[in-house]
Amino acid sequence: MKINKQILGMMSVLSVMVLFCGCGCGGSDKKLEEKLSEADEYITNEDYEGAISAYRQAIEINDKSEAAYIGLIDAYIAIKDYDAAESVVDEAVGMAMLETESIKAKSELVSNLKTYVFGKDVVVGDVVSFGIYEQDNNVYNEEEDVEWRVLDIEDGYAFVLSEKCLDARPYNDEYVAVTWDSSTIRKWLNTEFFDKLLTEEEQGYVKLSHIITQGNSKYQTLGGAQSDDNVFLLSVEEVELYLKDKLDRIAQTTPHAIANGGYASEDNTAWWWLRTPGEKQSDAVNVYTDGEIMKDGYYVSNKIFSVRPAMWVKIKR
Repeated sequence: MKINKQILGMMSVLSVMVLFCGCGCGGSDKKLEEKLSEADEYITNEDYEGAISAYRQAIEINDKSEAAYIGLIDAYIAIKDYDAAESVVDEAVGMAMLETESIKAKSELVSNLKTYVFGKDVVVGDVVSFGIYEQDNNVYNEEEDVEWRVLDIEDGYAFVLSEKCLDARPYNDEYVAVTWDSSTIRKWLNTEFFDKLLTEEEQGYVKLSHIITQGNSKYQTLGGAQSDDNVFLLSVEEVELYLKDKLDRIAQTTPHAIANGGYASEDNTAWWWLRTPGEKQSDAVNVYTDGEIMKDGYYVSNKIFSVRPAMWVKIKR
């Protein structure tokens, strides 16, 4: 689980300050210091469940320990359980009567994190985390956070593209004339992939987008019918608009995509599909490993091309 490094940095400094301010002398204080040190060690090792348990035990030793409440709040923030973090803030203020500047600062931080889907007010060019998906191809650990590049912001929504190629699939299972609206990759993105990527609550922040796919201007192949999708592939026009520089189009792939047959260069970059048709109606355009748009495309049933999903996500909850 990845955490916001700025938050972690502020957390460490603040926890140390509060530790010196909130601990007194005596046996119970020594036990408190030991338990706080234990909790901090869990945080360092990114064992947040262990940290939560240790901070809770510290509060049992001294229910007025500001350091314990601060640490517990930060542990919940690290695992993005903002509701639990808010409950600890309420507990610190309501039960422990700790209305200090540090607690107030944490209260404001948690409120901000709960307000924005991505944990902050985003701008174009940011890379944000949203959802989880298997990427390291290790089924014995948790799925990894998915990073998205913000391409545009409009009417309270952020247009995001996955930073990496998340999987590898054919554009269409059969080698036939096809368009985006009838492709199997569109069906997969909006069902199986969408359900793996996001919880039901998170899916509620994704805009159902009306998709118009233009035909291939060079070869006059057809773009097909309009569609309404939560998740989709970029078109040639969108790539040329949002990723003008070839270098911006180059995408790293993941071990999971490679394991599913996706091609990877020596630099670990991949070919990735666009939804625009290619030279023939049975072809689809792709982006090459060097960022070049291959407008003649490749046959749709090819299994070595990877997937970079895109979607519009509501910024504020």
